[in-house]
Amino acid sequence: MNAVKLSWKNIRYRPWRSGLAVLLMASGLSIVIVLVLTQSQIDEKFKNNLAEIDLVVGAKGSPLQLVLSSVYHIDNPTGNIHEDSCEFIKNHPFVASTIPVCIGDNFRTYRIVGTTDEYLKMYGAQLKTGVVWNKPMQLVVGANVYEKYPNKLKVGKRITGGHGIGNDLLEEHNHAHDGTPYEIVGVLKPTGKVLDNMLLCDYRSTWIVHSGHDSGASFDLKSKIDVDTSNVELQDDSNQDSAAISADTLVAEHTAEAHAGHDHSEHNHGHHDHAKPVLNVDSVLKTIPNSNREITALLVKYKNMRAQMFIPNAVNKNSSLIAADPDIERDRMLKLVDSGIQTANLMGYFVLIISAISVFIALFSSLKDRGYEIALIRVQGASRLKVFAMILGEGLLLSVLGYIFAILISHVGMWVVSGILETNYHYAFNPWAFSIMEVYLLGTALLIGLISALLPAMKAYKTDISTTLSK
Repeated sequence: MNAVKLSWKNIRYRPWRSGLAVLLMASGLSIVIVLVLTQSQIDEKFKNNLAEIDLVVGAKGSPLQLVLSSVYHIDNPTGNIHEDSCEFIKNHPFVASTIPVCIGDNFRTYRIVGTTDEYLKMYGAQLKTGVVWNKPMQLVVGANVYEKYPNKLKVGKRITGGHGIGNDLLEEHNHAHDGTPYEIVGVLKPTGKVLDNMLLCDYRSTWIVHSGHDSGASFDLKSKIDVDTSNVELQDDSNQDSAAISADTLVAEHTAEAHAGHDHSEHNHGHHDHAKPVLNVDSVLKTIPNSNREITALLVKYKNMRAQMFIPNAVNKNSSLIAADPDIERDRMLKLVDSGIQTANLMGYFVLIISAISVFIALFSSLKDRGYEIALIRVQGASRLKVFAMILGEGLLLSVLGYIFAILISHVGMWVVSGILETNYHYAFNPWAFSIMEVYLLGTALLIGLISALLPAMKAYKTDISTTLSK
């Protein structure tokens, strides 16, 4: 019988002692593997979602919060800013392009983001079906959102949003924008970026949706013009004279239509299809003064590196604006995450040291019980070297078993954590992705098993046959 078979039989003969060593080895390795996978995927997502954004401009507050909310969409915004207050940025000779972002509403916890089609181009988005919006109140759906609600988000369907984002979602029954439904016009292909978890529309849609609301809602983009847009479909009519349209006229027309064609018995405040009376998009937009046209943030791309020295300072001089460099804030965030991961890694390596001691104790203490057995093996013709290899083989087999269980535990653990993160933040992690570090950890496990078994193997190698059998 070869040394490997003997090693395996000895492990099976002492299941509790061997099992404890394997469990400790698996625990230490799985902690390290989970942390390595988490860190690598967080780094990848933070880098990919940054795209070509050089600067984020928003309301005064935390620059990190501004970047997390407007670029990564995992936090609440610092507030809103007037669109007019950003004109000097858009017109600056050092600025190549700007993209407005409006957030504050959701569809079943997924953010509805108002922006321009440049936002899609920035992330390299491609359409799976349909088209990109060409007017306000049309939505393009991200791949993950569509996968979650394929029947409700088909092209041509109409849905309504609700106030709030993230942990600040307000009760949908009381706060859904039933009077201003969106029309689904397109569905995006998967990008592996934050785009997959959003519904996107023309940023002016946000002004229309909130044009009839007062100041009671969280993170609303509000207008003081109280236009009742109850249960109407929005439609372009660029030829109509805006001067002839008043808020009172719109209210009267829409109220009459709402009473004539709306069945209140089916109005359940869910995200459903709506009847199709007509409201003029341009007319509503023209009732909203420029002073009340707000955005959440402005994403800026520099024309040259000189902009980095002038634009942030110019923005920060404004009493209502703050400029956040996404590279700086990303690095700050990753440092915070990495420091926590490194601390947890130390715990994993500490458990590995304990597992090494456990393997050593398991093998060393078993030699007292196995002295007669080893002597008999020698009598039957086994060499000292074979006995030495048998003990080393036990240490290595325990390490390999620990490593196999660690791989299973860590990836199943990542699958559970991924589900939690996707539910709370709509950030999906790939639990079955493998890292090159896992290969290195196999070497680490084998080294631990080898070192732990070395001293017991040397003791077995030196076993004196006659002395042991005479006892």
